[in-house]
Amino acid sequence: AQNWIDSKTIVTSKHSSHQILNSDHCSFQQEYVPPRILSFTGERIIEVAVPKKHNLTHSYTVQPVTSADGLLLE
Repeated sequence: AQNWIDSKTIVTSKHSSHQILNSDHCSFQQEYVPPRILSFTGERIIEVAVPKKHNLTHSYTVQPVTSADGLLLE
């Protein structure tokens, strides 16, 4: 681990902190979960009604980028 840290220190020492960037993505998934559903024991298919099709599932992905001096890029 120390070798890895040392190799990054050599690279980062050549740049100012606003030139060193870090980025990671995060995904969120929205899923429609009805409050209650009544069905018979053993029933495999249960149908529900929702207001709009896109309300069933929807996913979002964000990827913030920050610099080593602590600024969030826009």
